Amino acid sequence: YAIKNHKQSVGNNNESSILSIFKQAISDGIKSKECYALANGIGQMLLDEAAKEQKRLSTGA
Repeated sequence: YAIKNHKQSVGNNNESSILSIFKQAISDGIKSKECYALANGIGQMLLDEAAKEQKRLSTGA
């Protein structure tokens, strides 16, 4: 579920797209456990992106 929504929002890795994923998940009627899993998945993706960006910036400097 998170991967499907992540692919839809690639390039829009900002807060509003993340919130829209949660809104979509809630409207799809997912359970709270799944919502926590989704939050963890999104958090991990953001951490990965931040790590990549930090590497890119540190090697470019």
